Amino acid sequence: MTLLLGIVGTLIAIFLFRILAVFVGRAPKGGFYDVLPFLHPDNPGYLEELFDSGKEAALADALGRKRFRRAQIKRIRLALEWLGRRASNAASFQEWAAAEAKKTRTTRNLEVRTAAEELEEACSAYRLAAGVIQRQLQRWLVRLFFLPFSRVPNIAPLKTVDAFDLLLAYEQIQGAAVKLARACGGDYYELLVEAL
Repeated sequence: MTLLLGIVGTLIAIFLFRILAVFVGRAPKGGFYDVLPFLHPDNPGYLEELFDSGKEAALADALGRKRFRRAQIKRIRLALEWLGRRASNAASFQEWAAAEAKKTRTTRNLEVRTAAEELEEACSAYRLAAGVIQRQLQRWLVRLFFLPFSRVPNIAPLKTVDAFDLLLAYEQIQGAAVKLARACGGDYYELLVEAL
C-alpha cells in the first residue's frame, strides 16, 4: 500500500511539475519585439507532404506492412514536431495580437484593433484544432509502440477535421499576422516577413 501511494504521489508531482514548466516556459506577454525571437521557422512543404493521402498510400504500397509501420512512426513524430512549432508560433502571434489590441484602447486605431482581433481568433482556432490533432497522433504513436500487431493508422485524414483545414488555417494565421504588421507600421512588416 505504501508503495502504491508513493507511485501515485510521484506521478502527481511529475504532472504538477510539467504544468508549472509549461506556464514558466511560455513566451513573454508583450509586444511584437518581445514575441519575434520566439517564432520558429516554418516550411509548409513538410506538413503538406506528411498529410498527403496519395503519398501516404504510395508509401504503404511500396514499403510493405513492417517497413511502413516504422516509416509511419517517423512520420507521426515529424508531424508532431511541425505541429508543435506551428502551435508555438500561433501562441506567440496570439500574445502579440493581444498586446496590440490592448494598445488600441488608448490609441483608438480601428485598423490595428480589427487586424489584432482577426489574428487572435485565427490563432485560437488553430491552437485548439491542432491540439486535438496532436493528441490523436500521440495516441496512435503509443498504440504503434505497445500494440505491434495493430493496424497502422493513416495520418492524412487528420489534415481536415470538420470544417478545419490544418494547412489552410496556418496560412490564414500568417496572412492575419502580415495584415497586423502592416497596420502597426514601422519595421514590423519587414521583420515579420523575414521571420516567417
